[in-house]
Amino acid sequence: MCNREFPPEDRESAELVELRQRIAELEAVDTERKLAEEALRESEERLRSLFETMDEGVILIAPDGQIVQANLAAERILGLKRSEIEGRSYVSPEWEILRPDGTSMPPEEMAGPRAMREKRPVTDTVMGTKRPDGSISWINVSAAPLIDEAGKLGGVVGTFADITERKRAEEALTELLEKIEQAKQEWESTADSLPELICLVDDRGRIMRANRTVETWNLGRVADVKGQEFHELLHPDCADSSCYLNSFWKRAWEEAIRGQPAQYEAYDEILKRHVLLRLRPSKDWEERAAIGSTVVIVQDITERVVATQMRDDLTDMMVHDLRNPLSNIASSLGLMRDAIVGGDETLPMPQLLAVATRGCEQLFRLVDSVLDLRHLEAAEVELTKAPVNPRELVEEMAEQMQPSALSRKQSLEVQVAPGVPDVPADRGLIFRVLNNLLDNAIKFTPTEGHIELRIEQAGDSVLFAVSDDGPGIPPEQRDHIFDRFFRLEIAADSKGRGLGLAFCKLAVAAHGGRIWVESKLGYGATFCFTLPVKATESVSDERGAKSNES
Repeated sequence: MCNREFPPEDRESAELVELRQRIAELEAVDTERKLAEEALRESEERLRSLFETMDEGVILIAPDGQIVQANLAAERILGLKRSEIEGRSYVSPEWEILRPDGTSMPPEEMAGPRAMREKRPVTDTVMGTKRPDGSISWINVSAAPLIDEAGKLGGVVGTFADITERKRAEEALTELLEKIEQAKQEWESTADSLPELICLVDDRGRIMRANRTVETWNLGRVADVKGQEFHELLHPDCADSSCYLNSFWKRAWEEAIRGQPAQYEAYDEILKRHVLLRLRPSKDWEERAAIGSTVVIVQDITERVVATQMRDDLTDMMVHDLRNPLSNIASSLGLMRDAIVGGDETLPMPQLLAVATRGCEQLFRLVDSVLDLRHLEAAEVELTKAPVNPRELVEEMAEQMQPSALSRKQSLEVQVAPGVPDVPADRGLIFRVLNNLLDNAIKFTPTEGHIELRIEQAGDSVLFAVSDDGPGIPPEQRDHIFDRFFRLEIAADSKGRGLGLAFCKLAVAAHGGRIWVESKLGYGATFCFTLPVKATESVSDERGAKSNES
């Protein structure tokens, strides 16, 4: 093969073509570079615009922990100028970073240092940072490490959202829930301490909550009655359609729908107590025009009913006791007035005056009984103690009561044990105690019955005992026999004011003694009381009274 040689002018032409091609290639590359640079500038501009307009704060952190760039949102959230943020160390103490509980957050718990240390993204780290004005910005921080292809850490990008308002709302909600829980506990404690049965029931009459009275009344355990029907709680296995609870519930529910409370009072044969039922609808019934929860209160009013009956009985008795002497006084004075005005000398003036005088004495005794009882209860009686001979006291009392016993053909026997010592006592009060006990014995002992008044020494005290062979005292009445206004219901003629034994109880207790009754139904009763031989301080409480069964 032979080498061909081009003429000089042809070689110059080929080099020129090649040069032109090379220039064209370079111009194309330059155009592409310019286009790439323009695209890069546009991309950077978009990123910068996005960086500055984000709602979240964004910071770029160098590997040494210095913040090299921050956006406008970071200024707004942190309350600092960009120049105050950039250049500051991410873990600088100037930040005063706080945990959610308000304590200081150490650097090892912060999102940025963790992302650098662990070389992985760290999200949702809640922290607080103090602003220059002293307020706290609460932020939710996420951080991601910037790692190149060689695995070298180039820094960290951190983003954070302002959750201050959310944090305040959460704290307010937590505080509200705590207050609700506290109010619930206070309500439950208050409700549990009340003697009334209190139930919260739903629109079907089923119990949502009940207080501890459920257990006090032996209706079940508080934890077990939830979901139980209210009627079933009070009346288990009750199938009586005429049961008062059914009628009350129907009427009360109709009232509740109208937003009105309802109440009903009855004696409950199953509960064996007088009860007052009250149903109070919740406030939202009328607002929502629908039935919601309601509160049912069952109050045991047995004592109130009994006290009311006793008060009414006492009023009747007092009126009766007042009317008789007042009638005698009025009649006597009327006759005396007529005799004086008419000049009638045949009327027995001394006898009429005596009747009026006895009537006045009866009224005084009645008033004194009530007043003395009140003074003894209030510990306002000042005892006038002096040595009292028990034998002389009971013999004098027996002599005074003998005519009353004889009028009913009863025998009254006095037994005094030898060597009974004197007792320090208010003679007038103890005399009235014996008078009340003997008067009751005569009243309840049948015609031709036997009454015994006995005294003996019992240790450091002197025992006084009044026995009769009357009908005795029912066991269920013995615990109340010394109560004020209590009257025995064992005889048709057992009239009385219910004050005598209450007076005895307080008078004996004031001397430091005690009083009780021993009885067997059908075999009479023995009322006993003791007085200490040595002087004691007056006591105003009622612990001296005790009722014993034999």
